[in-house]
Amino acid sequence: MRKFFIVFLILVPAFFVNAEFVGPNTSSTYNSVKDVLNNPVDDTFVVLKGHIIKKLNNKKYLFKDDTGQITVEISYKKIRHLHITPKILVEIHGKIDIDHFPTNSVEIEVKRINVIKNG
Repeated sequence: MRKFFIVFLILVPAFFVNAEFVGPNTSSTYNSVKDVLNNPVDDTFVVLKGHIIKKLNNKKYLFKDDTGQITVEISYKKIRHLHITPKILVEIHGKIDIDHFPTNSVEIEVKRINVIKNG
């Protein structure tokens, strides 16, 4: 029984050392709104810096950087504690969301938002 326990202690950590993540790509080649709009890949993670310039409805906002504008979806929970104006530079972390029907519209579903610089 003792030999089994020793072998178990040796093999179990080795199993976890070789574990790897298998799933959607987490590295982003998107550095701007233009990059996202030119080649959108659904569910790809992005980090963008820019300004929220307009509220479109309850969860939708217009995000702008130096290369263009895109609609972003931000839940109230993620934005309620922030006071954001169009002059404030923010960084958004999220994923590309392509609505294939009816118009193939592209937007960013924001998972986290950080204020970078107050305007």
